[in-house]
Amino acid sequence: MGAVLTRLPIRPRASGSSESSGTARHYLDDLTGAELGVPGEGTYAIVSVGALERGGVPVVMAAPSGATFRLDVLRADPSEPHTGIGIRSQVAVYLRNGGDGATPTDEARGLGAMALASILAEHEDAPPAGLLTLGERTALDVA
Repeated sequence: MGAVLTRLPIRPRASGSSESSGTARHYLDDLTGAELGVPGEGTYAIVSVGALERGGVPVVMAAPSGATFRLDVLRADPSEPHTGIGIRSQVAVYLRNGGDGATPTDEARGLGAMALASILAEHEDAPPAGLLTLGERTALDVA
């Protein structure tokens, strides 16, 4: 891939947007409506940011083609075998594709995940206490 990520200015949310419903959701809610440019690929858009779900914040993005896909933002743990996609900071971005970490990532979706991870790395605010690591989330699923 080797793409260098650049960003277009983040558009503010449309006026009249509903207020976020909790600390974890508010952590990313300001990114709703952001447009992220990836050289050679086009512009990705953050369509929506959901409420905290199973220890992660779901984010729906649209690829330049218009196809939408879901990402989950979790707390990063570099010791985990599946470390997420792209630049990581205190959080990790995972593509929700129904795979087990061995499923090949669609390149367009992977580039969108890397663009989101890049933005999150630049906003180094401490992640909310409600975010889990992938390992903690997996433990919930088997309990």
